[in-house]
Amino acid sequence: MSERLTEEKKKKKEDGRKSSLELRLSSEILKKKNNKKVKLDDDIEALWGDDIDADAWEECIQRATQVCPEDQIMPTQVNDVSVLPSYSAFKERNILISSTQLPQANNGSGRPGTSKDVFVPRRSTTARNIDVDIKTLQDKYNEKEGEASILRLQLQETKATFQVEQQKLQNEWKQQLLQAERQMRSVKSQLEFKNLEIVNLKQKLLEVTKHNTLDVSLGAIQNTSIPNIRQDEDIKQTITQSDILYSMPHPNYPLKDISPETLFNVPKQEQHISETKLTHTCRNAIPYLQNQAVPKKLALDKSNVNIHCIYPDIFRLVYCAEGDFDKKEHYKNMNIILCACEQSMHDLKIFLEQIKVNLRTEDILEADSNYLKSLDNSLHSRLLSKEEEEIGIKSSVLLNFVAELLPYSEYLQKYIFQDNHLEIEEKELVIKRFPYLVVKEQTRVSHYFLNNVLDITRIVGEIRKANFMMKFLCSTIKLLVNIHKCRNYDYVNDIFYACRFYIFVMLFDSTVLGQNNGNFPSVVGLNFLHFMHNTFKNSYWIHHRDTKKCECISQLYKLVIEILARALENYIKEAKETQLSHEWSYFFKSRITAKILDSVAFNSYELIERYITVFSQYKQIEKQLQEKKGLIELEKLSITEEIVEISSNALANADF
Repeated sequence: MSERLTEEKKKKKEDGRKSSLELRLSSEILKKKNNKKVKLDDDIEALWGDDIDADAWEECIQRATQVCPEDQIMPTQVNDVSVLPSYSAFKERNILISSTQLPQANNGSGRPGTSKDVFVPRRSTTARNIDVDIKTLQDKYNEKEGEASILRLQLQETKATFQVEQQKLQNEWKQQLLQAERQMRSVKSQLEFKNLEIVNLKQKLLEVTKHNTLDVSLGAIQNTSIPNIRQDEDIKQTITQSDILYSMPHPNYPLKDISPETLFNVPKQEQHISETKLTHTCRNAIPYLQNQAVPKKLALDKSNVNIHCIYPDIFRLVYCAEGDFDKKEHYKNMNIILCACEQSMHDLKIFLEQIKVNLRTEDILEADSNYLKSLDNSLHSRLLSKEEEEIGIKSSVLLNFVAELLPYSEYLQKYIFQDNHLEIEEKELVIKRFPYLVVKEQTRVSHYFLNNVLDITRIVGEIRKANFMMKFLCSTIKLLVNIHKCRNYDYVNDIFYACRFYIFVMLFDSTVLGQNNGNFPSVVGLNFLHFMHNTFKNSYWIHHRDTKKCECISQLYKLVIEILARALENYIKEAKETQLSHEWSYFFKSRITAKILDSVAFNSYELIERYITVFSQYKQIEKQLQEKKGLIELEKLSITEEIVEISSNALANADF
């Protein structure tokens, strides 16, 4: 700071000397100009005057080359503010302060100079220093700005990485929490099943103890003597008490036999990959079309139904006694299970439609050819063993539970058969949970539940995926069986017409008749014949369906004849090998076999005649039954081709 002050003082002294020299020169020039009085218009060059005198010029050179002495600043004056230059004069207006300003004389005789007389000084060193300082400061500013931008980028990167890591940690903790909740639910459900098993075992133990007390009391009666009257009275009292205990009604839990494996082993998301390769009977002439492979097409089930959330409602109905299902406190549980079942079937229908779109006509023909080839080898059984490719497991589990619950709940029967509305509380929450209800209200289809089952079954037949939906078809059969148990045929005869038997044709043919040896248990055949007889007996409208529009009835009769033919072959084979045919002899001696033969022969003989294979099997059965005496009395059946003669008197007395 002190050095800068000394430099400024030196500059001021030099400026003062220069200004005094300039004043002297300018005064001499003015004197000469005043003496000559030259006109401006006549000669402009005369304004500059004569040349400078030699003495004045030498004095200027001498002064310019001399070194002026500097005033030394005392150490005490370094921090003295009064010594510093003052810039207050620059704040006053209308005052020119420059080195070229001419001082006015006291007498006012001086004349201001023109523009030609002004002396322009050189640029001061202070301006240069200021420019240098500005440049250095600008460079430092740019450096700091670059450092700040780099720090900003680093801060943003650290923030982004921190957010990503935090999101990962949150997702991991959420997944662990969800997994723990699922495990807890599964453990709770298993615990509830164990509690149910404990209750059943306690009931069985109670029954066994009652039987034991009864046996002990009876043994005591036999061992006692006649004179001991008091002992006889005690025994009678124990007998009566045991009888009273044994006759007490116990609560029956009809849904306790449902296996927990069907509820727990349900996948979260289902997928189906359709991959086909066309096998031509002859070689294609075009090279790139020879056994051209079709790319894989993946279809995903986008169902959001979570069965784990329905476990509490299912277990509450499992623990419910037989007469308590129609209580209003259980309506909410049944509504949730029904809505979940309908939602899963709605999603399954969309899933099957997606598979149907991906299929071609060649794929369906190939599936038919593979099915025909599988009848001669074990390919079909291998296809059935692929449980990992099963479709519609969620829907099959829920439909199976609804079918088990159907015979014990009038509320459920009225909804399915009579198309009554569900008594849903908090409908908005239920709609958010099961969005299909919006579509159901918009379409307003009657018998929505049964129509969904039929549509899914129809699509399964169209896309040839029965092998991948065995569980759903089995659940559908159980639903049909329980519908017959409830004897509600009139409510569903327009919906469940003869096409329902197409399910039986597929399932029985694939599981039983598709085996290599052709053997099947006699109990399976009898159960099937029982069901068919009940259907024929209680639903007479089946026989009056137009066979041109629906071929299921003819297929059903063909299946009945096929079962009887296989059963007769097994009977003859067993009789030759073991000489004892108790199982299959009981099959033919059963009343249901005779009734089904009578019904088929009376109602559908014209359908049997249409098919050569079926008709030949039918005639072979008739011939062998005539040879095997003691199995069925053919005289009581109407399987002969002769027309029965009826007297005119019987017709006259008939009341039509």
